[in-house]
Amino acid sequence: MRISSNQIHLSVTELSKLGTNSRVFSFSGPSVKRAAMGRQAQQIYQAKVLKGIKNYETERSLFHRDLLAGYEIYLGGRIDGQYRKNKSLIIDEIKTVTLAPKEFAKLEEETFSAHRNQLAIYQWLTAIDNPDIKIVSRLIYINLINNEIRVLPLEADNTACEKIYLEQVGKILSYLEINKAHTQQRRAAAGDIQWPFPQKREIQEQMMDAISATLNTARQLIINAPTGIGKTAGALFPAISYSLKKDKKLLFLTSKNTQQLLALNTISQMVPKQSGIITLHLRAARKMCANDHYFCHELVCPFAKDFQEKLSENGIIEKLLTNEFIEPDMIFDISQRAEVCPSEVMFMLVPKADIIVGDFNYAFDPKASLKQIFQEDYDDYIAIIDEAHNLFPRIQQTYSPKIKRSEIEDLKEYCRGHKGNIYGEWEDWLFKLTDHFDQLTFRGELEYANQARYMPEINYDDWEKLSDDLDDIFIQYFLYKVRKSLLLDEDPLENFYFDFSFFISVLKLSGKEFYNIFEADQGGNFQIYCADTAEILSRKMSGFHSVVGMSATMKPFEFFSRLSGFDANRSANLNLSSPFPRKNLKVYVNTDISTKYSQRQRFVLKIAEFIEEAVSVHPANYILFFPSFEFLELCWPFVRAPLFRKVKQPRISNEEERKGILNKMSEGEPTLLFAVMGGIFSEGVDFPGDLAEGAFIISPGLPTFDYYRELQRNYYDINYESGREYAYIYPGMAKVVQSAGRIIRTENDRGIIFLIGERFAEALYQDLFPENWFPLKLKGTKTAFQKELKTFWNKSN
Repeated sequence: MRISSNQIHLSVTELSKLGTNSRVFSFSGPSVKRAAMGRQAQQIYQAKVLKGIKNYETERSLFHRDLLAGYEIYLGGRIDGQYRKNKSLIIDEIKTVTLAPKEFAKLEEETFSAHRNQLAIYQWLTAIDNPDIKIVSRLIYINLINNEIRVLPLEADNTACEKIYLEQVGKILSYLEINKAHTQQRRAAAGDIQWPFPQKREIQEQMMDAISATLNTARQLIINAPTGIGKTAGALFPAISYSLKKDKKLLFLTSKNTQQLLALNTISQMVPKQSGIITLHLRAARKMCANDHYFCHELVCPFAKDFQEKLSENGIIEKLLTNEFIEPDMIFDISQRAEVCPSEVMFMLVPKADIIVGDFNYAFDPKASLKQIFQEDYDDYIAIIDEAHNLFPRIQQTYSPKIKRSEIEDLKEYCRGHKGNIYGEWEDWLFKLTDHFDQLTFRGELEYANQARYMPEINYDDWEKLSDDLDDIFIQYFLYKVRKSLLLDEDPLENFYFDFSFFISVLKLSGKEFYNIFEADQGGNFQIYCADTAEILSRKMSGFHSVVGMSATMKPFEFFSRLSGFDANRSANLNLSSPFPRKNLKVYVNTDISTKYSQRQRFVLKIAEFIEEAVSVHPANYILFFPSFEFLELCWPFVRAPLFRKVKQPRISNEEERKGILNKMSEGEPTLLFAVMGGIFSEGVDFPGDLAEGAFIISPGLPTFDYYRELQRNYYDINYESGREYAYIYPGMAKVVQSAGRIIRTENDRGIIFLIGERFAEALYQDLFPENWFPLKLKGTKTAFQKELKTFWNKSN
C-alpha cells in the first residue's frame, strides 16, 4: 500500500486484509517454499479445470479507480480463475491451507474473513465490467495436508460485495483521519514535554544541543558521556520533542532490561498524562507465549485459533490503546484472558506506538527485527542506542553461528526413536550433512596436517542444495505434525531447522569479515566467525532518520564508530567531561602486582592482602571486579576481611537474584561484592549513596587469548592497522571504565577506585582513562598508604 497526499494505491489483497489478522497462524517454516507449494497446488488445480473447461481463464487482471472522501483510490488485483457457463460468469479465488482433516471439513465462507473479503471485492469489480451477467463466486480451498479440495460459494450479491469494499476502504479513510488527528495531538504535545528534574546540568544542555542539531540535519551522533550524568534524560528530552513535532517515531534500544526500565521511568516523567502519546515496552516474543507448547498453529494453540474474531470481540487493541504506557505484563494479562496470542498482540501495537523501548535485537538481529518497521522504509524512525559499546559484540555473536557434529548425532538418535517415514527422511538428510562434515575432516587431514582448526574452501552450492532439501523435508514435517496434532514443548528438529537455515543465510554473505572454520578438535564443528560487524550494522543504521549512540565508554571514537556501523560522512562525535567534583574521586594504581594469566597463581595472595589492607581503613561496601569467573573463584577463598560479609555474583543469575544481592548490601553490614566485568553489576545498575563506596578493578579485563580473538586481531591489523588495540585493549578497557563507573553516580558521591595490575601503568592503557581520573601510583609503606586513605575518608565525613 502506498499513500501520498490525496492518493491511495493498493492491491485487492491488501485491502481485503485490513482489520483481519495479518499473520497466518498455520506455518512457521520456509515461507518461500510454503508460497511455492501454494502456487504449485493452485496451478495443478487450474490445469485440471482447463482440461474440462475450454474457456477457463487464469490470472485475469483487474484495475479500478475510485474517488472517495477527497482521495483518489487506485485498486489492482488478479482473479485466479474465471469462466462462462450458460448465462453466468463463475470466478474462483484459490487458497491453500494446512489444517487437520476434521478442521478442514468445518471450513465456512466466514472462516477466513480476508479470503471472503478478497473474493467479494473481485465479484464487485467484475460486476462493474459485466453489469448484465450473473456473477457466481467461489472460494476454492486446497488442504496441503492431504490435497483435499473444498468449494465454498460466496453467499453475497453485488450490493453486499460493494458494501464490503466500502467497509474496507472506510477502514483506510478512518485510519487516515485518526492519524491526522493524532499527528495534530502529537505536535501539540511536543510543547508540553517536561524536564523531569529541578534543573538541567550544563553537561546535559550541551548533550541536548548536539542531539537537536543531529536530528535537525538527519545525521548520526556518537556520545561519550560519564556515568551518572543523566544521559538517558539528556537524550530522550530532545528526541521526544523533535519526533512529536516532525511526525517521527522513536526507538530506544539497549542491551539490558535495567536500562529499559530507566528509560521508561524517564519517559513517564517527561510525557504529560492524557497527552495521547503511546509508549510501548517490548519483551522477547517467546517470553510472551501463553500456551504450554510453543507451536504457532491454530490447530494446537488455543491462543492462535480464531485469533481475529476473539481480538475483535474483546476489543483487545482498543482497550490497550487507552493506556499511554503499554507494558508486556499488561498485554499478556489482557490477551491471556481473551485467549488470544499475547506476542502477536504486542507486535500489532508496534505501528501504533509513538515511542518504543526494547532490546537491540528488535532492530539489529535478523531473527528478531520488527517486520512492522523494517519490512519497508523506516526513515520516519529515530534510534537511540544506549550502552552502544555493547552493540557490535552482540551482533558479532549473532552472525557467528555454529553447527556441532555432536548435535547432528543426537538428532539421528532422536529420529531413530520415532516412527514415521518423515523421521527416516530427516535421518537420511542428517547423514548427508554428516558426509559434508566428513569431507571437511578429510580435507583437514590431507591439507592442514591435522590442525585443530583450519579454514577449508567451501563449495557454497553444495551447502545451499543441502539447505533447499531441508526446506522440503521441514515442510512435510510440519504438515505431519499438524496432521498428527503433535505437541512438543521443545522440538529439537524444528529448533535445528531454524538454526541451520540461519547458518546458511550467514554462509551466503561470504564477505572478507567472515571466516569459515572447521573445528576438528571439537569432534568436528563448522563455525562461521564474524570478525567485523561494521558493514552489517551500517546497512541497518543508514535507514533511520537519525541515530544517537551513547555510552560512558565510546572512546576511542574511531574504534567504536567503525565497528558499530556509524557512517563517517554522516556522523559526529561528542565527548563530555564529568561535571562532578574531582576531589570526590581517588584513583590508585597498584603496579607491584601482575594479573597476567600466567602470573595469577603467584600473585593471588598479594591481591588478597592488598584488598584487605585497603578496606580495613574504612569499613563500607566495596565491589571487586574480576575479568572472569575463573579469576574470581581463584581469589575468593584468599580474601579474608573479618569485618566484612562476602557476596559472590552467580555465574547465571536473574533479576530477582540481582535485587537480592543489592538488598543485602543495603542492610548496613560492610560487604565485599565479588563480581565480573561486563556482568550484571558492572553496567546498567546503580549503587546510590553508600551502597558502593569503592571498587577494585583487578586487571585490564582483556578478552581471553584464543584462536578466534587472534583471528580478529589479524583482521584488524590488515584492515585498520590496529590489531592488538581493536581486539584486546579497547574492549578490555571499556569494561574497566564501565565497572569503575558504578562508584561516582552523583555530585555528592565520594569513592575510591583501585586499579590492580602492572599494565595499568602503561601509557597505552592510561590514554584510555576518563579525563577525571588522576591515577596515583602507590608509593611508600603500607602505613603511609593507609594514612592517605584515612585522610580521604575523613574529608568525606
